[in-house]
Amino acid sequence: MSTPNNRAYRKNINSKGWLYLGGEVQEMATKNISITGVLVKIENKNINFDKKRTLQKLLASKSIDFYFPKLRLSGEAKVVRVESEQDGQIMLAMEFSNVAYEVDHPLFNRKSFRKSLTIPGRILIDDEYHDFISVNMSQGGFMIHLPKKLAIKNNRIAQFEFNTLKLKGFAKIVWANNPDNTKTVMGLQYVKPKADSEAEADNKPH
Repeated sequence: MSTPNNRAYRKNINSKGWLYLGGEVQEMATKNISITGVLVKIENKNINFDKKRTLQKLLASKSIDFYFPKLRLSGEAKVVRVESEQDGQIMLAMEFSNVAYEVDHPLFNRKSFRKSLTIPGRILIDDEYHDFISVNMSQGGFMIHLPKKLAIKNNRIAQFEFNTLKLKGFAKIVWANNPDNTKTVMGLQYVKPKADSEAEADNKPH
């Protein structure tokens, strides 16, 4: 039962954040937050936003990853309530399960916001495409495995494609190494990633 003392711990706040759901990232805005959970609003502002599909994923999910940059808060939460608004918004109540406070770089330092995803793709390096398999992904980048040894310099920009995700664009190679001289493992950071429809409109090379 909710009491005045319980409600006192709930603070109204307006801060943007991200939630990672079903291999996709959705932007959200906080309505209020407490030491145990948060109420957020997901708005239909993205051209790729599918309200019905998002609702289905939310209702089926046992836990989701979240990140609030300004609050320096990242972790996992359980979905306890989902409400669909007539104006196209989705209200989502989440209960914290694993939380990291005072986090500045969760995409690279926190495993909680990375999802293990094994998806085939290809990357263009020195005018040659190389097939790879993803290891994990986040809203800021991804890690890949190539079954060959490549000498790669850090901080260079490469073009990538995930056909199954209908995602392609450019990424900066943050780090690369050759564990046993027979393969290459690489960490990349997105640089303006684009969906297929956007890429075709901009006449980007495929």
